Amino acid sequence: MDIINKLKEKQKNPSSAPCVTVAFLGDSITQGCFEIGRDSEGKLKTTNDYENVYHAKFKKIFEKLYPDVPMSIINAGISGTTSWESLERLERDVLIHKPDLCVVSFGANDAHCDGGTREEDFYNSLMEIAKKLKENGSEVIFMSTAMNCTKINPEIKDDGFIKIAHSVREMQTSGRLKKFSDIMGKAAIDSGVVFCDCYRKWEKLFESGVDIDRLLSNNINHPDREMHLLFAVSLVEIIFNN
Repeated sequence: MDIINKLKEKQKNPSSAPCVTVAFLGDSITQGCFEIGRDSEGKLKTTNDYENVYHAKFKKIFEKLYPDVPMSIINAGISGTTSWESLERLERDVLIHKPDLCVVSFGANDAHCDGGTREEDFYNSLMEIAKKLKENGSEVIFMSTAMNCTKINPEIKDDGFIKIAHSVREMQTSGRLKKFSDIMGKAAIDSGVVFCDCYRKWEKLFESGVDIDRLLSNNINHPDREMHLLFAVSLVEIIFNN
C-alpha cells in the first residue's frame, strides 16, 4: 500500500516530508470501549481505555518500525453506531482530516439493528464510504469485526445486560453476524479496497477449540485488551502485503 512509501519518505526526510495520518472509523470497539456497567443513575456506562484500543497498539508497532515518523491517529469510533449513521458524519469526523489511510470497521451494530434486516443498507453505506474516502485521496481498508458471545455468562447479573446478551448471542449463533462480515468482504471487492478479515480469524480460533467468550471483556461483544492486538497485527500484515 502507498502508505508504506509515505512512511519510508518521512523516515528519510523527517523535516520535509508530510506527516502521516491514519483514521479509524467504527463503533464501540474502535472507540475503545471494554467493560460495561451502570452509573449512579442506573444508566449504561462503558469503561473506555484509549491506551489499549487496537489503533493505539497499531501506532506503537509503526513507531517501532519507523521511529522517526510521528504517525497521527484519528479515532472516529462512536459506540452504538452503524455504517449508515457513520456515513452521515464521515465529512466531519474523517474527511476533514484528509487521512492517508482510513480503516473502516463495522458489522455488529448493523447486524443487530432492526433484527438484521438492513443488509442492503450496510452494503450501500460501505460502498459510499469507500467512494468518498477514495475521492478524498485516502487509501481504505475494510476490517471485519470480532465474534460475539456464543453463550450467556453466569457472571452477568444485570437483567438489562442479560437481555442484551441473549439478543447478541442469537445474532452470533444464527450466522447473522458472519453474513454481515461476508457483506463487508463483498463491498471491499466491489469498491476496490483492501479487506482485513479479522472475523475469520476469530472463527478459526473458535473452530480450534478456543473459548471465544473468555476473550470478551464485557462477556457480550467487546474484545478484551489482549485481543485488540489481533486487530492491530492483522492490519500491519495486510498493509505490508498489499
